Amino acid sequence: MKPRMKMASHRLKLGCLAVVLALHLALPLLFRAPQIPPDWATNALPPPILVSLRPPDPPPVPSPEPEAQSSQGGSTAPETVSAPEPPPPPVRVRAARPTTQVEPLPIAPTPAPVRDAPPVIAAMPVLSAGQLSGALRAGSGAGPGAGGSGAGSGSGVGDGAGASCDMVARLQAALKDHASIRAAIAAVPNAASGAVLVWDGEWIQSPGQAGRGLATVRQAIAVEVAFAPAVCRAGRVNGLALISLGDGPDAPKLVLGKASWRWSDLVSTRR
Repeated sequence: MKPRMKMASHRLKLGCLAVVLALHLALPLLFRAPQIPPDWATNALPPPILVSLRPPDPPPVPSPEPEAQSSQGGSTAPETVSAPEPPPPPVRVRAARPTTQVEPLPIAPTPAPVRDAPPVIAAMPVLSAGQLSGALRAGSGAGPGAGGSGAGSGSGVGDGAGASCDMVARLQAALKDHASIRAAIAAVPNAASGAVLVWDGEWIQSPGQAGRGLATVRQAIAVEVAFAPAVCRAGRVNGLALISLGDGPDAPKLVLGKASWRWSDLVSTRR
């Protein structure tokens, strides 16, 4: 009995070993075999749907009704036209925001400030020889307020103390040696044709100068009259007084005066 039991046990071991080897050999074949899904998995998925992205076909154009008539005079029945397919739903497209172009308004130029135009000053008047026919000249007569023959020279210039006052001769002697005064008179337009009127009750303004009268002439005459004796300053003159700045006939000349005036008016008058 013992040998048989050993043989049976040995055979059992060999059988188990063979089963184990067979399983080891069959495992790789099982992993390589295609996996077939069960029926429930294939039945659960819906069939695939094909989607076409091309635009829909345009609706068919209805054919015109036939104009032919039958031989019996009756009109043929119009052909049936299939109803057009409904148009596709409109696609909402967001409109672009309109841009408004505003034309720039023209800007009016700023007007320049209006400035007062400078006054137009006329040239100083020049008197002719005919207008000076009755003018007071040096040595033509003694001034008012004289008393006696005077102690002056032959030109008639007195010292004012009881003597005659020849203010024209006094002014000629004071002005003719000043080159600036001679040049100012000679610069007046047309001064060579006569005598320049510089005072006619007030000093006459010349073109190109801010003040009235020729500045050098006005100042020299005012100083000479201011330092003259009081009796000479008070002397009255009717008309014009001609003052020559040289000995020749072409020497510059100037004129003072109006209808009636005093020599003191040349100092106290408004400048």
